[in-house]
Amino acid sequence: MECQVVNWAVAMVSEVQASQGLNLDNTGLPPILSSRNEEGIEATHPAKLRQLAIAVVDIFAQIFRKCNSVWPAMAIYGEGLEMYSRLLSEE
Repeated sequence: MECQVVNWAVAMVSEVQASQGLNLDNTGLPPILSSRNEEGIEATHPAKLRQLAIAVVDIFAQIFRKCNSVWPAMAIYGEGLEMYSRLLSEE
């Protein structure tokens, strides 16, 4: 089950990054995907899983900040997620 969740997150991040032309390495794949094996990201690669977690937070921050919502709190949630992503990236 854990591998399926990780693979889903990788697919989501890959799709967003590819559609926006972001963070592609010299293989043309997002960095997270370039080290995948047939089962997905190896659980023994905590740095890759951390990179994936930060990418997921970035995506949700962008969704909340740029959504056209009647609720101003949505932009605040997005800003909070963006700050959290920066904090994770600095550690």
